[in-house]
Amino acid sequence: MLNRADGTVKRGRGRGRGGTTRGTAAARGPAIRKPRLTKKEKERMEKEKEEREKTFFQATSTKPPGGG
Repeated sequence: MLNRADGTVKRGRGRGRGGTTRGTAAARGPAIRKPRLTKKEKERMEKEKEEREKTFFQATSTKPPGGG
């Protein structure tokens, strides 16, 4: 247990039992999770990001200063 500055006591770890979820996990259905990114997918995303940044910087550098 840990005494806090406001005089209350922290018990356990994490967020506890709070929240407004209703029903059981089975009633809500399975939690939808993103599939794990593979190394190949990560590299592809990085290349796409670099291309977007490159085109963005080219577009911004060709405009005359002062808003044209």
